[in-house]
Amino acid sequence: MVRKNLLFIQWEIYFLTKRLETLDNIWTERGVIMDITIQKEENNTTLTSIKAHPTWVSRTPIDRTFLGTTAFDYQVFLAENYLPGGKYANTVDEPTQQRIEKCYYEMLELLNIQY
Repeated sequence: MVRKNLLFIQWEIYFLTKRLETLDNIWTERGVIMDITIQKEENNTTLTSIKAHPTWVSRTPIDRTFLGTTAFDYQVFLAENYLPGGKYANTVDEPTQQRIEKCYYEMLELLNIQY
């Protein structure tokens, strides 16, 4: 019997300054939501499908301060919604859209899920 096994590790996400601009590491603002279908039949449990949904963390300044510094609004964007033709494709400026699109494709390439 051939079995495919996948291991997922949850990393804690600390949004506060973990961005390309502050850490010079673009991967700190990227993440993924995994969509997994599991089928159970008697004593056998099988992964029947798996799909990655890359995410990107948005950080925008808001009109107030926190401990004397600029406060920010953080949001996790489902990257596929911001691709051309996506639900929110035209709701962000061009540089942000390009950053999200790059995140989407590079995350899928990194994960290289072939299922």
